[in-house]
Amino acid sequence: MTRVVRLLALNSTIDAVILASLLFLIVLGDPAIPPGLAVVVAALLASAVVGVLVGFLLARRLWLKCGASGIYRRKPRYWLLAVLWVPLAMQLWMGRFVPLSIIVPAAVAWMSGLVMVAVGFVLFERRAVCHFWFGPVPTRLKPEWIEFRAVSPRNADAS
Repeated sequence: MTRVVRLLALNSTIDAVILASLLFLIVLGDPAIPPGLAVVVAALLASAVVGVLVGFLLARRLWLKCGASGIYRRKPRYWLLAVLWVPLAMQLWMGRFVPLSIIVPAAVAWMSGLVMVAVGFVLFERRAVCHFWFGPVPTRLKPEWIEFRAVSPRNADAS
């Protein structure tokens, strides 16, 4: 079983590298093409707050689904990978039709929101005093179910 926060931290690290490269291109790019730095910073801060809130609410939803048993199973959803990475790939295609002054802040907002989802999960884990774990059932190669567990560190130490 793997901690959910570890997976989100890995995803956040990748997203932070992409976000840093976007900001690097904005700062060093042609000043006539990209939007003003104030617009990008506003998008960054607003989406960071939204990302923390989304992460907190996702963790709360998972905790409620785990319920008293502490276990929740669902079918694998492979399409979720597309939700995370398709907007970034769409920038290349949309660059022909939408001006960069709209695409760049939207990309910065999307990536900074994804970076901060892990922080929302951590805040909920501290509030609820539990850790979320997940793993495929029965095998990693062809899982039939994805199992989530909400484990209290106090109960894990006692057993």
